[in-house]
Amino acid sequence: MIRPESYADFMDLWGDHICEAMETAPEPLDTAGQSDALGIDPVLTEHFTRALMILDQLGRQKPRQSLKEEVAQSETWMLLLGRGSRVLAQSRVAQDWLGGQPLQERLDPHGAELMEALLGRLADVPGDASPVVLAVEGELRHLLARLVPLEGATGSAVLLESLDYHWSPAAERMLVQSFALSRAELSVVEHLLAGHNLGAIAEMTGKSKHTIRNQAKAVLAKTGAPGQAELIRLVVYMINQLSPSQAPPGASLGLDAQILRMGTGLNMQVFSLGPPDGMPVLFLHGMLEGVAVLRHLEEVLSRAGLRVVAPIRPGYGQSEQCDETPVLESFMAHLVELISRFELERPVILGHLAGGFHGHILCHRFPDKVSGMLGIGSVAPIRSRRQLVDMAPRQKIVAFTARYLPSFLPTILRAGVAQIDSQDVKNFMGGLYPEGSHDREVIARLEIAPLIQAGYRLSVHQGHFGFLGDAPYMVRDWSDMLDCEAPAPVVYLMGAKDHVNRPEAVRAGFDGIDGIALHEVQSAGQLMFYEHPQLVIAALRELYEAAS
Repeated sequence: MIRPESYADFMDLWGDHICEAMETAPEPLDTAGQSDALGIDPVLTEHFTRALMILDQLGRQKPRQSLKEEVAQSETWMLLLGRGSRVLAQSRVAQDWLGGQPLQERLDPHGAELMEALLGRLADVPGDASPVVLAVEGELRHLLARLVPLEGATGSAVLLESLDYHWSPAAERMLVQSFALSRAELSVVEHLLAGHNLGAIAEMTGKSKHTIRNQAKAVLAKTGAPGQAELIRLVVYMINQLSPSQAPPGASLGLDAQILRMGTGLNMQVFSLGPPDGMPVLFLHGMLEGVAVLRHLEEVLSRAGLRVVAPIRPGYGQSEQCDETPVLESFMAHLVELISRFELERPVILGHLAGGFHGHILCHRFPDKVSGMLGIGSVAPIRSRRQLVDMAPRQKIVAFTARYLPSFLPTILRAGVAQIDSQDVKNFMGGLYPEGSHDREVIARLEIAPLIQAGYRLSVHQGHFGFLGDAPYMVRDWSDMLDCEAPAPVVYLMGAKDHVNRPEAVRAGFDGIDGIALHEVQSAGQLMFYEHPQLVIAALRELYEAAS
């Protein structure tokens, strides 16, 4: 059995084994799948099969986190306060927003008063105090504050979460249709979200406290929410699931997302950000961190006037897996349909990491649909074993396995998913970005480790199936698929410090292939988009304007 905490040791041992086998393997790349040609012991094959069976039987494990860890690693606005308003934990978003100021200085007078009252009850049992909604001075932002048990100590702490929502007629219709709320009950919900307690609602509406209390109980019964805090979170969540046309940009706590039923019959998850009339960008994600970079750069991209649409490939995130149709064919059909449904006028493609392959193919199959593609840290066709040998250690092991022993790949990927699911996800990331690498320094300097890890978890939402769809193309020569005589233009930005797709390997992969521009960026690694967003934005704009 491959335990999450021993995944790195397992990969090192397997790496030694397969690299040793590769030394005696024939040079041609057409030996894929011939385990006997690589001298792999049949008993080892049985061990891999048994390990995969055990992992599947155990199922997916949800990591157990302390409340402080959950708050600190949250992608959303979260803050945990103790006695004397001492910050026990805060998310990166909350830390940036507070800017070192005490929370009370950012609240309106009524909100500050409510907060002080809640802090004064830290010795109480959490269930004895009702949650309150706090309004922020000068901003359309509300915070849900409630008492929670303090781990490893007596008493409580105050947990605050951001409630970013937009009350609208569309929101009212949705709540009425979903829960059959009366107009009076709907009014109670609206007032609760605005931060008013039941007594204040009674006073503002001219009704008795008894009436308001009964209406609130009716709302809880109809929605199934066990309490006011859960009701508020439920309603905010539902409001934020409205499509972008019904809710304002940024209404969601994270990136706006929706599930679309595509013409293939498959459901596809799609993320979007930026102004509706902005320059259209089709973002094609990599194999691991998904759309994490979009979350990191959401404000930067929006301010730059980019309308970014990011479809998720089958098997990743919440995009439905393919049955018999190859993933590439289904995804190409999805992209063409998405461009039409979102009315994207010849968008420019941003192929991030492994997404560069799919974008390049799209430029050849449907050159009239797009303005071109910018590839960042992307893989080139694998035309020699040297390109695989020159990869970073962990990526090389996976690439060798995918290329020469694909039947072993599910076990390796499934074990990796188990480590991502566990509390050992930091070590999983450390294996990809070794100590001393440029990208490891970028992750530390930009403090993006929690965000990238969240991207991993999004990618493996269904397990390892998305990776199985991509892996065959990442380790083969796909230059024969670049057969269009007049493709849309393709530009690759290569990080000189990229330890996975090294510039010399990318040049070798595209050697002799026309219609491709390769540019090396000396100060960048694989995480170029995180580190140099303005460089990428300028290149996207240049591509788009050249095609206009």
